[in-house]
Amino acid sequence: MKKYALLSVLLILTLGACKKYPDSPMISFIPRAERIEGKWKADQVLYNDVDSTSSFKLHIWEFTRNQSVIRQVLDTKELGFWTTGNRDSDFIIEMDNGERTTYEIRRLKRKEFWIKNRKTQLEFRLVNIK
Repeated sequence: MKKYALLSVLLILTLGACKKYPDSPMISFIPRAERIEGKWKADQVLYNDVDSTSSFKLHIWEFTRNQSVIRQVLDTKELGFWTTGNRDSDFIIEMDNGERTTYEIRRLKRKEFWIKNRKTQLEFRLVNIK
């Protein structure tokens, strides 16, 4: 019995170390690209822990499985692509106009995608709308 209890404790500790993103579930069976894919809007935007959501309410991001991105504000659409970086938590968006931004993935679920700009610390808490 002690052997099973020890094995259970070791398994729990090992799984805890496998967590990829700070605010995400411990484990997911859905591939990362499939969780990123979709149309997203800002549910909450934080800058230094201050709510800045009103400035981004009209922004829509659409990420496809083939790693293209469409960023839309009202009737203006910008195209680009997304990729992951050297670290599991890196999420990079490069727009066709040359703008390149590296984010840290904070949470990645099917309906929630939180990313934090590594340079400006602007955090987008996105929700899936499609």
